[in-house]
Amino acid sequence: MKDNNKTNEHLNEKLQSLQKELDAVKESAFHYKTIADFAYDWDLWINPDETLKYVSPSCEQITGYTPEEFMNKSSLMTDILRTTL
Repeated sequence: MKDNNKTNEHLNEKLQSLQKELDAVKESAFHYKTIADFAYDWDLWINPDETLKYVSPSCEQITGYTPEEFMNKSSLMTDILRTTL
């Protein structure tokens, strides 16, 4: 019974530690996204499968295309760059 209590205590400590780490990652992501939302820059986050995960609102200010249009057509950025270069 004593070993069970120690195991449970250890698991609870590990769970609390992992929860703190997860909270820290979420807070960092929130801060980064907040900065990206207000920066006047083309900020695109691309998933490993090359789909877009995030498009900053400034992309619309710069290009005239909404973030949703970028999300629906991942080649839009490339198309814009090709026509301007």
